[in-house]
Amino acid sequence: MKPMEKLPKQHTTRDLGEASALISRDCPLSSLQWKDDTAFFVFDDPRAVALSHDYFYGELSINARTYYDNLRMLKRRLYTDTKGGKYGHDQR
Repeated sequence: MKPMEKLPKQHTTRDLGEASALISRDCPLSSLQWKDDTAFFVFDDPRAVALSHDYFYGELSINARTYYDNLRMLKRRLYTDTKGGKYGHDQR
């Protein structure tokens, strides 16, 4: 990355595995947003884009148990979101 290149302020993904990996590397989940019947995980951490790149290219090292625990937490959050709707979220 060039010194003057700015990092994106926000990273959004709908990939559950990627979101779990980012959380496992201490990127806090900023919000869970719904569009139609699709959940989007939003991260405001500037490291999220670089970590996402490493995840997709198999270069991200994380503890398997931590990854699994975060995956379960995200699944619970998806299905217990209290906004109403088919799966517990708004249908927009």
